[in-house]
Amino acid sequence: MTKRFGQMKLRVMMRMMGLGTSAYWVINYLFWFFLYLMFTIIFILVGSVASLPSGYKLGLFTRQDYSIHFVFFFLFINHTIAFAMLWASVIRLSRSAQIGATLWVIGMSVIASTAWDSGNFFNTDTISTDLKTFITIWPIWGFYRGWGEYKEYAQQAARLGSKGLQWSSLRDDPNCGMGAVLIIFVIEWPIFLLISLYLDQVLDSGHRVPRHPLFFLGYKHKQVRTSTHS
Repeated sequence: MTKRFGQMKLRVMMRMMGLGTSAYWVINYLFWFFLYLMFTIIFILVGSVASLPSGYKLGLFTRQDYSIHFVFFFLFINHTIAFAMLWASVIRLSRSAQIGATLWVIGMSVIASTAWDSGNFFNTDTISTDLKTFITIWPIWGFYRGWGEYKEYAQQAARLGSKGLQWSSLRDDPNCGMGAVLIIFVIEWPIFLLISLYLDQVLDSGHRVPRHPLFFLGYKHKQVRTSTHS
């Protein structure tokens, strides 16, 4: 969607109305944030209310601390939007951006599903914690790791008749990876945004002249003087 707006010269129109680059980014960010937030709220509500005829409810939602739901999905939404804006800043053509994003999501999801859902990657002791954290850095895989923690604690709570994922689990359980997931989301979210804003300034976006790569230090592109001969 961001690329379509770019091709339709929306930013040029916004500049004609006196709105700068910051307004363009803020409007797009808020639009996608509230859209994701609405779907997330519906997703959690349906998952919490839905039950089988026997009365069984999904422990994946009901056995966990709901404040963890809020923090996890809030950070994931912002992290996803920031990464999408970074993607849009690098790939300028709408068709290329759509194909690239689709292949990225499908490829990463297939790998995650195969390695973690089937292979139980994150819940095995044969994989070091550092390697798990390194893999969590990659977008989408961080979400899969957090979702895997939900599943693991929900199964444990159903088996032992205890509570699921709690904030104390992040502190007391050395095998809990949710803390690493949240920290990575918090760090990568502003980094993706800053890189996106920087690339938007220095790359040719079609709506204005690109700035010098070191513009934040006061550097400017040298103006080429043209002379006319009579």
